[in-house]
Amino acid sequence: ELKRDAVPSIVQNNLFKKTALQTTFSGNFLALMGGGTVPQRFTLRVALNTFLDFRFETIRRKSTYQLKKVETRAHIVEGLLRALESADDVIELVRSAPDQAQAREALMAEDGG
Repeated sequence: ELKRDAVPSIVQNNLFKKTALQTTFSGNFLALMGGGTVPQRFTLRVALNTFLDFRFETIRRKSTYQLKKVETRAHIVEGLLRALESADDVIELVRSAPDQAQAREALMAEDGG
């Protein structure tokens, strides 16, 4: 806390000038790396590289999942489009048949079944 008449910028500049606050700081980089169960100490560089590797792997997995999901949806849409294309032919065949039995036979013959 500062006194009421203290100017914050002057106090900050004095702290930077008279202490090592501006140039150094201490940090305890203790974490579990990879599949390890024993905590390890890291340097700042190793901690950042490990974090970046984790983020790249996470984004890669997410992108792969989304791609598979979209490919599955595209396959379903393709099937629906094929069904829609042949729907007009089926309707025309049924309407042109004189009765239900001949329409069924014509559809089975065309389907190959």
